[in-house]
Amino acid sequence: MAKKPFKFFKPIYSEKHKPKLHPKVVGATATLLTLSMLIGLLAFQQTPVTMNMKADPVIWEHIVSGSGEEVYVTITYKGNIINVDGLSIQRQWQFGDLKIAYAYATSDALKKLVKLDNVIRISSWGKIGLPPYDYVVKNEGVEYDFSKDYKILYHNANQRWQGDDVTIAVIDTGVDYLHPDFYRNGTTIIKVLVSTIYKENDSPVAVKTEGYTREQMEDVLAYELMIKNATNGDNYVFEDAVGHGTHVAGIIAGQGTASDGKYMGIAPHAKLVIIKAFFDSNGGWATEETILDALQWIYDHAEEYNIKVLSCSWGSPPRSPMPNPTELAMRKLIEDKGIIIFCASGNAGTIPSTIISPARDPYVFAVGAVDPYADKLAVFSSIGDPVIPPFNPPERTKPDFVGAGVDIIAPASSFAQFPDYAVIHGKGGDYVIMSGTSMATPAVASTFADFYQYWITKHGRPPTKEDFINYVRTHGRVYNPLSKDFLTGWGAPTVPPPN
Repeated sequence: MAKKPFKFFKPIYSEKHKPKLHPKVVGATATLLTLSMLIGLLAFQQTPVTMNMKADPVIWEHIVSGSGEEVYVTITYKGNIINVDGLSIQRQWQFGDLKIAYAYATSDALKKLVKLDNVIRISSWGKIGLPPYDYVVKNEGVEYDFSKDYKILYHNANQRWQGDDVTIAVIDTGVDYLHPDFYRNGTTIIKVLVSTIYKENDSPVAVKTEGYTREQMEDVLAYELMIKNATNGDNYVFEDAVGHGTHVAGIIAGQGTASDGKYMGIAPHAKLVIIKAFFDSNGGWATEETILDALQWIYDHAEEYNIKVLSCSWGSPPRSPMPNPTELAMRKLIEDKGIIIFCASGNAGTIPSTIISPARDPYVFAVGAVDPYADKLAVFSSIGDPVIPPFNPPERTKPDFVGAGVDIIAPASSFAQFPDYAVIHGKGGDYVIMSGTSMATPAVASTFADFYQYWITKHGRPPTKEDFINYVRTHGRVYNPLSKDFLTGWGAPTVPPPN
């Protein structure tokens, strides 16, 4: 595809999403606060920067206070198990030579931990959310034709490259595995269902479903309802009571069965590994524990299920400029297992420095959102910081890519509730219109799956991250031909042409 002429990629304006503060005010304030905190810590502790940066600011606050009260922390380290007075380890994860411990610690224990050479990070514990997505977004002067599948059109999906033999893992709110769009030739496209919010012998509950018919998947529902009732649980084990995960999975590999092929996934021949790590209440939320359990499961089963891609439409504002345990665990999936990871940039608006974690990590691909109906950056899409070598080189600038993320049509979970205006009724299963970087992320991840099939066919080897970037720069929708930028990254990936 020919490159578009250079233009500043002006976001679509919407009064609903109008930023409250000028970007320069927000950026300057954040920078001053960060610098003042670091200067204060250095002055108080009179210790090297490297040691201070091992811990989150909230952890340092606890150390400085000298309180004997225990706090929850996660400790990322290598080597032998850590044993200091005042530290009580509750759980551990291991990603190759990287270990992560969930523990209670006193301030005295934390003082000792930051001085240990094998301790990499000490982080505070918190919830992880779904970026605040929307449903139907309409902007003045833009025609929205829901009779067409604009994610397919925008990413140039076609019948030749459809993600054959590529398995994509999705960590999200579960999936409505009874929806007809998740069946091909009479059997499910889902290889395995995993839940990290329910445990069996201290391990996530998992059911291998590859080759299951609809009737067998109904037996899975009966099984999970038995677990739910036996434990008096408020959450489904695998099913999706939020609707977010079903929509994401449908963007990737939906078959379009309930729409006579009108609304399909971008990689309909791909297989799915679905991991539910989010609770059903309050619109879906996870803890670092359920996320680390999900990443651990993928690390331990990557070869068994041939997982090549991971799509993560979630995240939270970072609590420290240093990598957190989730980001460090993802790095091991990339380094040790060769998995390519796509993460949502966030929906905080086109304000610099609003990329959420884990998308902000340089090892993963961060995905921003475009309105495919108007070919403009979505006004809600979080953006990063300008490329300013050597302080902010291109490899650290976010987002990395953009994808279709406004008014995206994909399967609706029958276990979730949606506003009537956002639902499109199908045959045996409905569709829902959603907007957010949560939608753009699976769109780009599934485009990569199609590219993966193409690259293997043409070159006889799996593509690298650099292969994908180079292909996007020469064949994708490139909005800034000069370089990567903090609005659209490298551009929007498109599926290679059929020939």
